[in-house]
Amino acid sequence: MIYDIFVSLGLGILTYIAYFYFKYFTRSNPIPGPIPLPFIGNQFQLSEDISLFCRECQKNYGDIWEFYVGHPSDKTRGIGIEMEGYWKKLYGDEHNELDLSEWLSRLYTDNIFHITANKKVYAIMERISNETLTEPLTDEAIIGNFMETTAGGIDSITSSTCFISYFMAKYPEVKKRVFEEIDSKFTRDQKLTCEELNQLPYCDAVIREISRMHPIAELNYRVNAQEEILNGYVIPAETQIYIHQYGINMHKAHWTNPEEFNPDRFLNNRENSLNLTFGGGIRMCPGRNLAMMELKAYMVLMYRKYDFELVDKNAPLKTHYSIIRACDELKVRVKPRVF
Repeated sequence: MIYDIFVSLGLGILTYIAYFYFKYFTRSNPIPGPIPLPFIGNQFQLSEDISLFCRECQKNYGDIWEFYVGHPSDKTRGIGIEMEGYWKKLYGDEHNELDLSEWLSRLYTDNIFHITANKKVYAIMERISNETLTEPLTDEAIIGNFMETTAGGIDSITSSTCFISYFMAKYPEVKKRVFEEIDSKFTRDQKLTCEELNQLPYCDAVIREISRMHPIAELNYRVNAQEEILNGYVIPAETQIYIHQYGINMHKAHWTNPEEFNPDRFLNNRENSLNLTFGGGIRMCPGRNLAMMELKAYMVLMYRKYDFELVDKNAPLKTHYSIIRACDELKVRVKPRVF
């Protein structure tokens, strides 16, 4: 009896495997990509950093590829004052090192909650509990708002700021031009306004070039509502589409010398058509203007008086990729600028 059960089970599995690969190899208009396994698809090939997997697929299969995840039928307020006091404590000791990633995460946590709720982060629950609403927020709504605020307003901006600091330290000629632009627009203690921050074209270009080479969101996800034809391939309706932003950003067909760090490419809209840092279309990031203002405000508040130097000038950026490309650690020393 037990023998018959195992034989039937084995025959069923073999039949399914044969059917799976028959459907896979006879599918119409196949898109190139790694061969999946039954039941689990290509998930066994996915590492913790899915962006590295996408880079490898682009290298092996071209600009359009497919992979399976299972069965193929499954469908700036207050920022300057805190920063100023902290730097003064740091730069007096040349051996005092700072993990900029950790410190900025704390700074931006307070900053984003101050912007969105006019409260420090430790007081945010008190504000929610005392809020008078026509319809009280559900637990799911509160959790959702916290997750969106944290992911969009803290983690991404923290890593972007770390990347700016790293590239500025690695490219002194770029940093010199940033200093010159900031010094031409702002005094040492001048208050910042949105209008003045919008008059920093080179700082803007630096941010966009760093975002091109180190995009925070290396992958963008979409599901097509109807059947589409993409580069000759038929994409069935309700297919999950991964847009590999890093692959676009480093593609020689779209950029001049894409491996070269060159902020000038974004001046006068020379190479700006594929700058999808904040996505595109009607679902473009709603916080893009706030993010750009925060990044430029950081550059002004920091670099008009102070400078960074990397503790280890030869060390690569320490990052990992989950939902976004996050900076794990950036050891720096802060020192006052010499005028």
